[in-house]
Amino acid sequence: MGALSGKRAVVTEGAYAADLVAALRAHDADVARLQAPDGLDEGIDIVVTCPSLATQHPGGDFDTILASVAAAERWTTAATRSMSARNSGAIVHVTGLSGLGGWPGWQASGAAFAAIHNLVRSHAVSLAPQGVRINALVPGVDAKMARTIAEAEGVALDTLRARIPLGRFMDAQALANALVYLVHDSASYVTGEVLAVDGGWDMWGRLYAVAPK
Repeated sequence: MGALSGKRAVVTEGAYAADLVAALRAHDADVARLQAPDGLDEGIDIVVTCPSLATQHPGGDFDTILASVAAAERWTTAATRSMSARNSGAIVHVTGLSGLGGWPGWQASGAAFAAIHNLVRSHAVSLAPQGVRINALVPGVDAKMARTIAEAEGVALDTLRARIPLGRFMDAQALANALVYLVHDSASYVTGEVLAVDGGWDMWGRLYAVAPK
């Protein structure tokens, strides 16, 4: 039996969704993909929200900010309603590195993700008595995101790779491992956290802190 055998999970549509669904299923979770929280069944153990594709590019579209934060709040409310009857459950909002600050030109995603991080921290306190844990998962720079950054900022892929302390782009397995940890019972004492799976990218500096190793 897998680590998540018997768990019922919902993953929203969006960036990284396919890989995260595959990861949960690989650990024997029963996973459904939904676009909206309306009518979310009772007895769901895990809810994972994925960022919209609009947040995966630089820009300052105000609607992107509002839509992203509103969606995270709606899913949190629906998930809590489903989970609180059994006093158990895990919510994970997948966000992005721009939400940690300092990405010029990425105003929409940065503001949206930063708001979701604070939403997670606030809800962690209020949901704890109901047995519901909530955390944020921040993907690092994968090959696709690296190409987007390289094009937007006019830098080479090798330059971006060199400014990651671990020296490589994030792969799907690294993100999957972190998600499985956050929703597994082994993380039962972890809530309100913003977990970056970024190879040290944010610790070293922000988007423009590109320097040779």
